[in-house]
Amino acid sequence: MPTTNEYLPADKQDVDNIPDQPDKPIKFYIVRPEGNQSDGEGVYHLVTEEGEHLASHLCSNSSFAEGDLIDDREERKAEFKDKFGDYEIVWLGNDEMTFKDLVKLNLDRGGLRKEELPQVTLVVEDDDGKEHEVTNYIN
Repeated sequence: MPTTNEYLPADKQDVDNIPDQPDKPIKFYIVRPEGNQSDGEGVYHLVTEEGEHLASHLCSNSSFAEGDLIDDREERKAEFKDKFGDYEIVWLGNDEMTFKDLVKLNLDRGGLRKEELPQVTLVVEDDDGKEHEVTNYIN
């Protein structure tokens, strides 16, 4: 049975005339610390367009994030190339993807393990003056 292809005129719509279509590279998003839209310090994350968390790194400035997460990591680049093929690095916010979308995609694929969730640890003092550590996981 002939196969149709939107790129060919109707008289050329058969399986022998389908042009090669290059694979689109997967996008890896660099995610800034939540709520931080400056170039400041924090934990930056590398997440696929499918919501898979690949890496995190504590950076003193956003200018180091791409190198720390992937560009300066030859073994990581090789691992990701083997697993995903071609990839493209995109800073979250530079296209249509949103933080909320990435979180939903991540949750749809099983989510992050608890130790991978962003967290805040506070030291609080009770009424008797005793200090307690409280860790809140942000998800």
